[in-house]
Amino acid sequence: MNSTPKRTTETVLAFYDLMFNQCKPREVIALYAGESYVQHNPHVADGKEAFIDY
Repeated sequence: MNSTPKRTTETVLAFYDLMFNQCKPREVIALYAGESYVQHNPHVADGKEAFIDY
């Protein structure tokens, strides 16, 4: 899959729409996260479930 600036922008916007506008973190993780998820917020644990719970 080749990434272009337009495709990257579309992916980011789709992520944010699903996460914040539609409030569907489980779907976001299923679509956009890899095998593991490292959280960069120091107040949230690493891992997919921690992301979803937060």
